[in-house]
Amino acid sequence: MANACANVTVPVTTAVIYSAIVFAPCSAVCPDVYVGKEPCGPSNNWSKFAEWLEDRKPTEINKEVDAVPRFLKEQCGTKHIGAVGFCWGGVATHYLALEYPEVKAGVPVYGIVREREDRYELKVPTLFIFGEKDEVIPLDQVSTHEFRSFLEYCL
Repeated sequence: MANACANVTVPVTTAVIYSAIVFAPCSAVCPDVYVGKEPCGPSNNWSKFAEWLEDRKPTEINKEVDAVPRFLKEQCGTKHIGAVGFCWGGVATHYLALEYPEVKAGVPVYGIVREREDRYELKVPTLFIFGEKDEVIPLDQVSTHEFRSFLEYCL
């Protein structure tokens, strides 16, 4: 029997994610992993993105992130912690799935840790989301290169 949901497309927008969080019995935290530095936005010059990224690496966030699970458990009584991130935050979420077993699930929406040999050794269930018509990270590149390795590692 074919999977009835195989061809269903749900557009992931900020509004969809926001609605899911607002109406779910959960808390949402957005730590300042930029540590007061300017975030990259639509008005930034994208030709200087690599320069901007030099002191804002999504895999160097331990100091800021270490406090979050402790705060959620002690101050909010949280029992389960998940992470969702888009683009830079997607790489950070993938990183959390590699480093933080107390984070029980991760959903990187765009973004893969590419520079680590152990990038396939996820500690928690992780759902990677990419766009079918993305011009920067084409879906065929994602499915044929990176995720084939994920599948081979996990099977």
